[in-house]
Amino acid sequence: MTRKPRQEALQGAAPCAPSGPLVLDLRGRAITQEAFWDALSAGCQLPRWFGRNLDAWRDTLRRGMSPLLDAHARLVVQADAAGIFAPGCSYGRRLAGVFEEAAERACLELYRDGMQLDLQAWRDAPHSPRGGAR
Repeated sequence: MTRKPRQEALQGAAPCAPSGPLVLDLRGRAITQEAFWDALSAGCQLPRWFGRNLDAWRDTLRRGMSPLLDAHARLVVQADAAGIFAPGCSYGRRLAGVFEEAAERACLELYRDGMQLDLQAWRDAPHSPRGGAR
């Protein structure tokens, strides 16, 4: 079963009226880089020209790229610890680092078997040189 990202507080959110967190629930599948950027682009209503890379995401979290994202106090991305977020996946670790840099603005929550993982333990898992699923 393929689940679409859940977007809480999307309905009726006025760009000038900040609200609680915007939650993108990507759990239920091992996500690839392409699927991650697709879900993030759609869920945050990013422009079609969004760069779909770590530098572009870092810039987006500084505000000004997405009125929807800017209207919320924080972005919470929930994903399973699989695919690019498999323990030790280098791309997932770099992506998690971007979330850490913007901790007041966004956070990444990883899950295994329905339980939220400790991100430090996840980060400390052995490194995968291939970088995980694409």
